[in-house]
Amino acid sequence: MAFLGSVDYLPLSTNEQEITDTIKKRLVRQGRHKDAIKFSELHRNLQMQDVPRQRWRILCLMDILSQSNTENSSTWSLKKKPARYSTSTPAVPTTATSLLSGLMSSGISSLSTIRSQGSALMQQEGMRSAGRPHLSNQLNSILSAATKDSLRGASVPPTTSRVQVTGVSEGIGTYSSAEAATTEADLLREVMYVLQGLEGKYIEFDHISDSFSLKKHCQVAEPVRRELEKIGECGCLHNKLKKFIDKTNADFSVCLVGQSFCAVLQEYLEEYYKLITILHTCFQKETRENSRAVGLTLKRIMLWTIEPKEKLKMLVTLIGACKDKKGGALASVLYYYSLHGDTLTSSLAKHVLNAVSKPIFNMIFRWIYDGELVDKYHEFFVASDPTVGEERLWYDKYSLRKSVIPAFISMEQAQKILLTGKSINFLHHVCFDRTLAKSLTQFASDDFATDSSSKLQEIIDVAYSDTCRHLLAILNSQYKLFEHIRAVRRYLLLGQGDFVLCLMDLLETDLARPANTLFLHNLSGTLESAIRATNAQYDDPDVLKRLDVRLLDCTPGDCGWDVFSLDYHMDGPISTVFTPDCVIMYLRVFNFLWRAKRMEYVLTGVWKTQITQNRIYFKSIPELSSLLHHCCLLTSEMMHFTQQMQYYITFEVLACSWDELSKKAQEAEDLDQIIQAHEHFLDSIVKQSLLSPDSKPILTKLRTIFDLIIKFQQMSEGIYTSASSEHDKRIAFSAKPETRAQAGQWGKTDAESIEEQKRRGHFAKKNVQAAHGKLKILAQSYQDVAQQFLLMVTEHSNLSLHGLSFRLDFNEFYKSRDARLRTSVSFQRKMSLRHQMSLNK
Repeated sequence: MAFLGSVDYLPLSTNEQEITDTIKKRLVRQGRHKDAIKFSELHRNLQMQDVPRQRWRILCLMDILSQSNTENSSTWSLKKKPARYSTSTPAVPTTATSLLSGLMSSGISSLSTIRSQGSALMQQEGMRSAGRPHLSNQLNSILSAATKDSLRGASVPPTTSRVQVTGVSEGIGTYSSAEAATTEADLLREVMYVLQGLEGKYIEFDHISDSFSLKKHCQVAEPVRRELEKIGECGCLHNKLKKFIDKTNADFSVCLVGQSFCAVLQEYLEEYYKLITILHTCFQKETRENSRAVGLTLKRIMLWTIEPKEKLKMLVTLIGACKDKKGGALASVLYYYSLHGDTLTSSLAKHVLNAVSKPIFNMIFRWIYDGELVDKYHEFFVASDPTVGEERLWYDKYSLRKSVIPAFISMEQAQKILLTGKSINFLHHVCFDRTLAKSLTQFASDDFATDSSSKLQEIIDVAYSDTCRHLLAILNSQYKLFEHIRAVRRYLLLGQGDFVLCLMDLLETDLARPANTLFLHNLSGTLESAIRATNAQYDDPDVLKRLDVRLLDCTPGDCGWDVFSLDYHMDGPISTVFTPDCVIMYLRVFNFLWRAKRMEYVLTGVWKTQITQNRIYFKSIPELSSLLHHCCLLTSEMMHFTQQMQYYITFEVLACSWDELSKKAQEAEDLDQIIQAHEHFLDSIVKQSLLSPDSKPILTKLRTIFDLIIKFQQMSEGIYTSASSEHDKRIAFSAKPETRAQAGQWGKTDAESIEEQKRRGHFAKKNVQAAHGKLKILAQSYQDVAQQFLLMVTEHSNLSLHGLSFRLDFNEFYKSRDARLRTSVSFQRKMSLRHQMSLNK
């Protein structure tokens, strides 16, 4: 051992494996196969011992002793004196290992760089051992050849490369002398096939275990078998990856995102082929020069393929996770893997995701800038229905496919993207406006990555803001959207007071007739007269042109008041806001308001009659004083009810809802917000005007009260007609004496006076008492229904109705009549006070 450690001795190599191979080769050339097998077993036992640390020196000593009797022993063992090694770790193999490891971790992207790094390392190694310059030169030549072959595209294709290297295995199992030895060169040649997923002479693919394994007749050491199995995993993964790529390429129904996914998998597979090409080139170089300087072994191949194998495993995992996924759903799976805690998994998934998401970004940009939806494979999260016409474009033509929204795009962003493209199409096809022009040249999908969310958010916000602002400007300036909303408020919701009163005055005679005797052209003429007679004549001509009369379906017994309605024609872009459903709701509200307004109009007419005629009849017909006084009381009670209802509807319902709509319309950023504000405005009116389904019982009571008011108006007309006739008769009887006296006749006879007294008695007994009885019944019916209405209102969940109940029973008249109402009102007062206190806080 001292001799081996002296400066006068230099073995051919300090690598234990190379020395072992040299000894076994010599034994095989001498025909001593059994000795070679026995030597392998002894060497394997020596490797299992931990005590000897420099086994290569022991092997060199044994080799020298075995050849001590030969003449060439001195020439084999002694060389020129070099510098002494201070460590037992071979330097050159370690350098080669570091070079090839760096080659794989960098993705084999630059062979020239690796070659320069290898040269530098060899120069450093040469400084340490100046006596071994041939190793550096040999590695440089191998890397040069690998570089040339790689730049030429590899002289032998990686998928069909076959290598021919001879050598002796590091550890060979025991076999009979008749069997041929399975050398390491044979296994290396097989590995070149296995890496490409191909079977060879010694290694086959087991379909049951889904792995590569040695054939039964090949007997090698267990460590070598495990190394081959680990290397074989790369071939299995390669086959799965290649099978998926080939299947995808052959399927013409695969979406663009799926095609991008397949393309990036192919890129990784090409990188893997580059590694095989490098290994194949090194193997060919060693075989051609019959040199083992670099030391290409199974163990080193196993180590160099660890990282590529992990990448292949990850890619196969992604393939399984993305199975049967397309579009944004596939991108979402990759996005979740990009959030993985493992660095390799995260970086690989991000790289794949960035490539896969390019078609999605392309479709997004074409949609938000040009309104174009090119989605042949239905993979984009914006869907289009070609069967929908332009009249329903905003509502039904475009929608979101929530199942394919990528995970890196939030629902808010998806909604903005949908609204932006939808607004562009609405401008093009409904508003016929193409002044909003944008270009895609400044934003391309290649400039984006899924982690640049702030930049994408900024682009979406700018496109959304510009497009929606332009759309609202076109609707308000060119199509006068908000002006039409105000017109509907003035006419259909009876906001134009002078026009409504004039229209009622002009239509009173016509609408009192049966509904089946009315004609639209007559009513339309009356409508035009009302417009010309009021401030409505100063409205926009387009608004007045849309205002029209509409007659509802009539039933037997209906009068004109029951079927008359105003209509406002909607067309073009404004019909998107005023949908047919909205028009029907407006008609319902108009009929309710029109009937309530009619009650006020009717009672006002009754009150005028009472004011002008009661003074006369109280003096001329004393029998009517009680009846007329009762009429006045009931009139006041009904007028109080209708006035409070009108106040509630006009100020607490219409005015408040209109103010809220105006604020929301001014703050709206897109057409959807305008539509939502308008629908909320209508829903609020319908709900608070007792037109909603949950308020149907209250509405029924209210309509009963309105019917009683109409009956009272008819009864009042009868009373005052009868009173007028009686008054005329009494005036005529009183004027008889004076008239006859002028003619020279007696004023009146006793018989006439008696007859007059009988007639007056009959009038007081029959007409006045009968009318008084009917009026009492009507008044009692009204008070009962009003009391029930008030009880329902106080128990209603809508707090705005509670204030109406307070005003209707301001003097607690109804409270004194019903104990239930008394309790309910007190309770509601407490609840209302609590609600007000909470609002004040």
